[in-house]
Amino acid sequence: LIDLDVVSRHAPKEHTLALAVAYRAVEEAAENFVSREFERTADGVIVALRRFAMERVEAEFERVQRSKGEEIAQEVRESIRRVVREILHTPTVRAQQFTREGRLDEVEHAIQVLLGINTQENRKRGNT
Repeated sequence: LIDLDVVSRHAPKEHTLALAVAYRAVEEAAENFVSREFERTADGVIVALRRFAMERVEAEFERVQRSKGEEIAQEVRESIRRVVREILHTPTVRAQQFTREGRLDEVEHAIQVLLGINTQENRKRGNT
């Protein structure tokens, strides 16, 4: 196994700066990976929130489809989906941010209190 420690012990002194840069690059990549993986713990919450919203979109689509027809219903569906995506963007970003800060429980609590969504049930079922 050849790692950066082995390389640094055998590298000429003039390569010290390059090794320091390499160490830092590896550290940053590892930190980014850990951060992204930790952030993924918010996936169940985000999925539950988006599912909640999209179920309402589909219900409205079906209602409009019955009363106004397929063509108008499709236009309404796409319009509402765009609005829902815009509305959910900030809560999604904030959920990921709070998760990075170790505050996922606060996000889950807020979503449960405000919207009545039990996100922990969603995570238990493995819906991520």
